[in-house]
Amino acid sequence: MLLPDTLAAKDFLATYWQRRALALPAAIKTDLPSITGDELGWLATQDDVESRIVFTKKGKNKTRYRVEHGPFESTFLKQLPGKDWTILVQDVDKHLPDFRLWFDLVPFIPSWRIDDLMVSFAAPGGSVGPHQDNYDVFLCQGVGVREWRLGNHQTAAVDASSTDLALLHEFETTETYHCSDRDVLYVPPGIPHWGI
Repeated sequence: MLLPDTLAAKDFLATYWQRRALALPAAIKTDLPSITGDELGWLATQDDVESRIVFTKKGKNKTRYRVEHGPFESTFLKQLPGKDWTILVQDVDKHLPDFRLWFDLVPFIPSWRIDDLMVSFAAPGGSVGPHQDNYDVFLCQGVGVREWRLGNHQTAAVDASSTDLALLHEFETTETYHCSDRDVLYVPPGIPHWGI
């Protein structure tokens, strides 16, 4: 059950859906298919899998992000540094059909509203940078901890020089959450968010 007993699905849809973020600590109550970082890396070597790696470069006054698109050679993946990168794989539910069970966490969301299950693995310090999506996102945390910063959508502006990642030029943190294993953070469309 994704939602706590105190929040019925109809109340979530009326109060939070496409309106405001909601943190759900320890919301994943069942065992679901999982994938290791090595297995995710293997998926990213396949020709028919959409994948990317975002590298974080921290400077004195500014953090920069660079993206490379897969498929990747396994030798390239083995040489990744010990920190400051994130690998992302799209459509995991289409390549590993058992992962469709993740969608059962939100039976109150119609299937036509569900796009795909994206899975990411981040080394320490890894991120894709501050951004906003035009769709609803349920951020489900697996092994490890990720800090999520949410921002003010009224002051968010896309950095025109960030064509591959559509990063935000300005990011004003309004809320911070530390998500660990089995936590879920719901983020509505247009709400700036930044996971590290």
